[in-house]
Amino acid sequence: VLTLGLAGCGGGGQLLSESELEKIAMDPRVVQRTTILERADTLLLSSLHLDENYLFGDERVQSRQEVAFSCNGSRCVTSNGSVITIDDFFDSDIDLKEISIGERDGFNTVMVAGGFDPSQSVPRITFTQFPDIQAYGLWGEHGYAAVEIASGPAVGRANGDFFSGEIDLAGAYAVGMTTGSNPSGVGGATWNGIAEATSTRTFIRRAGTALASIPDLSNPLISIDIDLPDIVSLSWDDMRLDNGRYEAGTAGSNHLVGDFYGPDHRETYGIFDTGAYVGAFGAKRRE
Repeated sequence: VLTLGLAGCGGGGQLLSESELEKIAMDPRVVQRTTILERADTLLLSSLHLDENYLFGDERVQSRQEVAFSCNGSRCVTSNGSVITIDDFFDSDIDLKEISIGERDGFNTVMVAGGFDPSQSVPRITFTQFPDIQAYGLWGEHGYAAVEIASGPAVGRANGDFFSGEIDLAGAYAVGMTTGSNPSGVGGATWNGIAEATSTRTFIRRAGTALASIPDLSNPLISIDIDLPDIVSLSWDDMRLDNGRYEAGTAGSNHLVGDFYGPDHRETYGIFDTGAYVGAFGAKRRE
């Protein structure tokens, strides 16, 4: 259900017109974002958090799932063998209703909202109502990261039986062209940036800040601090770098993974998933 595209297709509702989409596509910030996506060689995906609460006739069905991904280069795989690549994101089936482009702390930002019908990808299930997807993304010069959320009523038929209820889902991703090498030099370095996240309980979007720091570049151990004001502060300390990548924890359990991007390791992007919160971040090297 995750999407990177800024192009929609068909469907009902108050969709953006072709002229509106063309105008957005010509915005220099969107052109820069498109270039990043076209050149990207690395995809990072968090677990997909899914809560369902349905009524089938007189029977109440509730479930909570976390779908984990194992990623290598531009390819991510689930435990059941389903494959997602960067190319899949460009085949978006989101019917766009709203796009808002802005700026925060030196990063371009975007909020994308649109309708989504998962019936075509879920066998034997037909949805007549499904909550809109909302994506909150950020990008600089060399990478893009986002969190996506859907939360609301879901109505349809499963194997011919009518159901009605609520569905909540959230996931995060980061893409770009990685450096494949570790920052080096003398002294330390810091990267400042922003984060987008959601609680996996409320599925409400939260905007925050990100700080990456390496105290000693000759022995690069990186720490990442994510601050979601008035909500929570998250930290991952002293992660060892491997060809520009750092990682801690396991999927759905205080997990964080990120990479360095651009000349002189100017930017870093990644995703995090504590179980209670899932999100994405980007940070730029302080001059």
